[in-house]
Amino acid sequence: MKDNKFGNQMRLWRKAKGLKKIEAAKIFGVTPEAICHWESGKAQPQDGDMFVICEKLNLDPHMFLKKKTNPFAETLKRKRCELGLTQSDLAIKLGYHRDTIAKWETGSSISKYALEDICTFFGIEISREEIKVNEQKN
Repeated sequence: MKDNKFGNQMRLWRKAKGLKKIEAAKIFGVTPEAICHWESGKAQPQDGDMFVICEKLNLDPHMFLKKKTNPFAETLKRKRCELGLTQSDLAIKLGYHRDTIAKWETGSSISKYALEDICTFFGIEISREEIKVNEQKN
């Protein structure tokens, strides 16, 4: 990875907090090796995980995403994490497969019915524009 902005930011954050890699790994729920890879630029978190990590680092995740997501995908991920749910937990509660939840969180299109299920579960509303964008992708 030529551009290692994320790794540099991760290292700066960790050092500013006085944390060892093993301690940072516990905070993010990854291995110390993952922290090492991120900081060296050998790897970067998956786009879906980038939102949660950047929130803890107080960084804009859009600076680091490999592919662009949509606002609803970001909202879904954020709401799921706020409730402390894994993708598997949410899939069970909504009656979908975990892989489907993962795809939605990275910006894949969502059917009108699935949008309704998600909005009802989280108690959120989405705009007509967001529905139109999702319908155009289907």
